[in-house]
Amino acid sequence: MKQFTPLNKPSDGKTIRRRLPGRSLMFAAIAGFGLLNTAQAELGCPAGSEPTGAELITNGSFVNGTTGWTSDVPVVAPIPFDNAVGPVDGSITGFGNVAQNPFGGDAANNVAAVDTWLYSNGNGNPGGITFLIQDVAGLIEGENYLFSGYYSNTITDNSTYPANPSIQVNLGGAAIFGPEVADNDEPDNWNRMEATFVASAANAVGATISLSDPTEGVETGFDMGTTALSLKRCTPIGEPGRLTVTPLSLDFGSVTEGQSSATQTITATNEGDLDVAVGNLVAGLTNFTVVENLCDGQTLASSESCTITVSFTPGADVTGAQAESMTLPSNPGDDIVISLAGNGVLIPPGAINFPGLAAAGVDFGSAQATVDSNQETVTIKNTGGQPLTGLVLSVSGSGITIDSQTCGNTLAAGSSCDVTMSFAPAVVGQVTGALQVQSNEATGSAGLTGLGVANLTDSDGDGLLDEEELIRGTDPNDPDSDDDGLSDGEEVNQTGTDPLDADSDDDHLT
Repeated sequence: MKQFTPLNKPSDGKTIRRRLPGRSLMFAAIAGFGLLNTAQAELGCPAGSEPTGAELITNGSFVNGTTGWTSDVPVVAPIPFDNAVGPVDGSITGFGNVAQNPFGGDAANNVAAVDTWLYSNGNGNPGGITFLIQDVAGLIEGENYLFSGYYSNTITDNSTYPANPSIQVNLGGAAIFGPEVADNDEPDNWNRMEATFVASAANAVGATISLSDPTEGVETGFDMGTTALSLKRCTPIGEPGRLTVTPLSLDFGSVTEGQSSATQTITATNEGDLDVAVGNLVAGLTNFTVVENLCDGQTLASSESCTITVSFTPGADVTGAQAESMTLPSNPGDDIVISLAGNGVLIPPGAINFPGLAAAGVDFGSAQATVDSNQETVTIKNTGGQPLTGLVLSVSGSGITIDSQTCGNTLAAGSSCDVTMSFAPAVVGQVTGALQVQSNEATGSAGLTGLGVANLTDSDGDGLLDEEELIRGTDPNDPDSDDDGLSDGEEVNQTGTDPLDADSDDDHLT
């Protein structure tokens, strides 16, 4: 194989010209030969990339004749006259000096054989010719592109024609390949040309690519074939970026209206080899809130991740099952939908509770009538979820009064207040009453009991006054009236058992 030394080109591009070995007509006629891996074949792309982007040249092998391109010289088929160009299908010979076979393919660069090609004839034009012009759209500023194609001198080696054509490729008016002389060669020989360049801002707006033979002179012999033209973006080698999200659904359970749940987080990971660009999260949420978003606009390398944190905050009067979703775009890849679920629960109304108070209520104990005053303090708590408003406290029972209270007019949810009461009996005897708590939202009450006595004598020392024992029926002279091992005072004031029944709970044990 005859190898040509690459030309020196500007820093933003490079050109490569090499001559392919001769191929027989039999080989050239075989269509669809096996294509090889191209990762190392295309020399023009930067390391780690290959020309696998979309094809930007229309009809680069001229299978569709004149579709997609124009020329500055007349288009004539099948054999162009001097200073003209025309598409050819198959081999062509003539005039004793013209002999050219179709392009037989280039397995090393994954380019298939093709029978059609473009014949340019620059004879008789002293200033050269531009024989192919095509608009190119879709170039991206800053991206690397590879132009490639094949050319051949259609004049035989033994020709007496004095001149050889040249090939030059221009992008937006600037040369990216050539000019390179196409020497006389055998009918099967085709030379490969390559040129890489970085698209400029002007290229991205719109560019024109053109092929010309800039050779000056009026001699005969400026006959050339071109085919298999290609322009592709250089893209990184490897598995495309692939964004995955885990989990794809979040369930926040039940949350009271107006409150926020604990946060939950989704993780987006690039499981491909190449970068993936994460778009802006689409989340028109009503009862869910994106607390933190570390993914918008991120470019994730292989195995890199980003996170999005969400909470469930049902609005006022939002109850029952709530379902919404948000979408995370990626490039490459499809939009990823994340499902969100939660259950809104109404705030419970205010509720009145007396923490630490026995079911029987408050027992003031014994107080000597017209003499003593026993005092007790009760705590009131709002155990509901909403305030208690319009609070009013009152008591019933002879000799029972409210001394002070800290409740005020409103008791907030979860808050407590205290009420202090006194029992000052005016007469001897058992007194029962109640502490009443009323509000606009709820009511509650606690029982009140006390015993008015004439004197405070406790003859048997069991903790019950004699008068109380007479009322209860116990023996004021026997500290353990039922002989169960517990004094009458212990049973009344501590255990709550019956001081007249040795087996108050009927468990057959005293």
